[in-house]
Amino acid sequence: MKVARGRIVTVVGALLAFAGLALSMSSPGVGFGSGTDPNAGKVKTVTAQAGESSVDAGESTVITVNVVDANGDPVVNTDCTFSIKSQPGTDASVDPATGTTDANGDVTTTLHVGSTPGTIEVEADCGGVTATVSVSAVAGATTAPPASLPSTGVGLAESDGGMNLPVAALLVLAGLALMGVGLVAQRRELSQ
Repeated sequence: MKVARGRIVTVVGALLAFAGLALSMSSPGVGFGSGTDPNAGKVKTVTAQAGESSVDAGESTVITVNVVDANGDPVVNTDCTFSIKSQPGTDASVDPATGTTDANGDVTTTLHVGSTPGTIEVEADCGGVTATVSVSAVAGATTAPPASLPSTGVGLAESDGGMNLPVAALLVLAGLALMGVGLVAQRRELSQ
């Protein structure tokens, strides 16, 4: 009985590609679905407050957001996105840019006010409901620019188990390449 090498290579490639997809779905924040927050309909009120309302330029403060339902109860596990709504300069940032509410309905981020004095507005969007908080960056002692830019909270290195996604992508690509090689081999076997 003659074994068709092309079919074997194609099947191995398909299995590799499938393993890569399965691994990518096990990565935090990666998967298939609608991407909607299951708590979106429960969120009634989002409040945001800064640890300090006035901060020296170049410094940081913590922003705390609280999410409650219509009864005033905390909404747990709600995804929130933080963004700079307005700023006097160009280097204010939030880190992390996303978070999930805890058992008290709270989630925090750090606002880096940047080097330009003025008012920075941070917006929190939790389940489609938003809140904005303002922080004043005041001219203080001269500060040197940061040695590196602060993290934006996005990217593979920031996620738990962030190496799963690159490995998964390589598995899928290797699997697809093997499938292609297998199909070419099958064609050659058929033409002989």
